[in-house]
Amino acid sequence: DAVSFRRAALVLTSAGIIHLIPIVLVNSSPERAERRLLDLDIQAGTAESIIASRALEKRDYQKSEKYYRIAAEKDSTRSEVFYRLGELNLRKEEYFDAVSNFGKALRLQKDNPEYRFALANAYIEAEWFADAAEQLRILTERFESNPLYWTKLGYALNHSGEYGDAVRAYRRALLFDPESSEYRENLYSAMLNRGSELQEEGEYEKAEELYLKAISMVPVRWEGYFNLASIRSVNKQYGEAVRILKRAINRSVTLDYRVYLQLGYLLEKLGRDEEALKYLIEAEEMNPLSPAGQLIRKIREKNGGSQKDR
Repeated sequence: DAVSFRRAALVLTSAGIIHLIPIVLVNSSPERAERRLLDLDIQAGTAESIIASRALEKRDYQKSEKYYRIAAEKDSTRSEVFYRLGELNLRKEEYFDAVSNFGKALRLQKDNPEYRFALANAYIEAEWFADAAEQLRILTERFESNPLYWTKLGYALNHSGEYGDAVRAYRRALLFDPESSEYRENLYSAMLNRGSELQEEGEYEKAEELYLKAISMVPVRWEGYFNLASIRSVNKQYGEAVRILKRAINRSVTLDYRVYLQLGYLLEKLGRDEEALKYLIEAEEMNPLSPAGQLIRKIREKNGGSQKDR
């Protein structure tokens, strides 16, 4: 019976046979813990925010969003809640909702750079580049030595067609992080865009200056050589244009069919048909839909079909 068991237990304990092990209680029901948390008399939205945060840590994004939304409904002054909702929107590619939620977070904490940067990124994802640039200009004014803010500003400006300002922003980014190959290539892109803009306006000398600087910064990409050769072509300096394009072929890591196409076109103009064919055939192989085929036929007809593929 129970009395006999207790007496036996005491005897065994005194003899050192029974070892007492501490008891650990593990809550086997997270849902029960959440219900108890929700029942607590605490500030509105706090329990839901805690549950949402834990769900986010476990990558349960659906549950996290659900409880962050409830928290926002119960207390619309929680900036962190709107910020997290914006992050979840970005994850789901709901860019307009992300803009809305990051905007709400920023209105609640106007001096929070993390919220402002998140809003700028959401604008970029939504392709509202001018709005992104507006937010990023504020950040670069406050944190002028932060290269990440400068390069994001350059990106927004470059994509909104403000190429001159993009060049200046990317230069600032590179100034504060001169070893960054990413920032260097970003600046290269903006310089080519600004050069193209100047070239269209007839400002050939200024365009050429930018192309040469771009090539010196990133000599292993073909676009700078191609644009520089286009200026030479406009000025009917075909021989110089050919030399520039051949330099692109020799130095570039990757090449586009347009380099071979333009080279073939210029060589045909110079009467170097056999050499032109070699590059035009290369262009056609890279892009069968390019005009290279028409030029190939023209050269062959001109030479009575005597030109062979090489």
